[in-house]
Amino acid sequence: QETPPRSIFFFLTLFVMLMINGSILGQVSTSYSFSSTSETYSPLSSPTLLFPTSGSTWKDGVSSSLAIPFNFTFNGTSYNSCYVSTNGFITFGSAQGASNYIPISNTTSPNTYSGAISAFGRDLYSTQSGNNIVYGTVGTTPNRTFVIQWINAQRYNYSGNYNFQIRLSEETNVIQIKYDFQQPITICTK
Repeated sequence: QETPPRSIFFFLTLFVMLMINGSILGQVSTSYSFSSTSETYSPLSSPTLLFPTSGSTWKDGVSSSLAIPFNFTFNGTSYNSCYVSTNGFITFGSAQGASNYIPISNTTSPNTYSGAISAFGRDLYSTQSGNNIVYGTVGTTPNRTFVIQWINAQRYNYSGNYNFQIRLSEETNVIQIKYDFQQPITICTK
C-alpha cells in the first residue's frame, strides 16, 4: 500500500490546526452566559424621548452618542455612552450605519463599532404617534439600570407591534433584554 506524500500530510495538518484555532475565537468574551426567565415587562414610567413619532416617523435612524449615567463594562472595555439604532439594537465605540439591521454580523464600514447588543435586529419603523423610542435610568447608585425601550415598533412590510427593552445594569454589568407580550397580526410563512 502506498503512503500519501508528505505535502498532503502537511496541508491536512495545517488545515486541522486552522480549524481548531478558528473554533476557539469568538466575537465577545467567553465570560458571558445566557439564561431565560419569565418576568413581568415594566415600561419606563417617565422616560426621555429619543426618537419620537409625534408628527413624524422614525425609520433607519441612529442616535448621537447617548450618555450612560455610569461606566458599563462590555467585553472587557468600560463605556459611558452608546448609540441607539431604530432597528432594535445599540452599539458601543461608534455609531453604526443608519440602515444597518444585522448588527451582530455586519462589521464592514460604516459599521465598525466595538460591540453591539441586539434585542430585535430587524428593519423597524413607526408611523403612529406615540410609538417612540425612549430611554431612562431606574434605581439608585450603585444599583441603577440604564434602559432603552422601543414602544410599538413595527417590522418593515409586516404588521404587528413590538415592545422591548435593552437594560444595562450598573455594578454587575449584566445585560437584560426584556420583551412585552407580542402577537403579530400577520403570520409570516417564509
